[in-house]
Amino acid sequence: MPRMNSTTYQKLQEQIMSVLYDNHPQPLSALVIAEAMVRDHELVRRLLRELEDKRFVAAVKQGKMGEFTTWRRWKLSPEIYKRYEQIAQKEGFT
Repeated sequence: MPRMNSTTYQKLQEQIMSVLYDNHPQPLSALVIAEAMVRDHELVRRLLRELEDKRFVAAVKQGKMGEFTTWRRWKLSPEIYKRYEQIAQKEGFT
């Protein structure tokens, strides 16, 4: 896989957070996010794990039918979602 510079890497992370914000409060799988971004889902999964380490996103490990054993869904962390809402209101998007 070719190496990406830090700016491209950061832009991809921002794009992931944008997709999650647009679909809030529904948690999305890495595959769905990758399809929305037209990217490889393995790359998206790696970026999601890094965002989780930074506490920008949260992994949802349990659904209506019980705990997920083989996969995760992702959503924005509550703090980050509140910040997005504040920015949207300030900019007049809501």
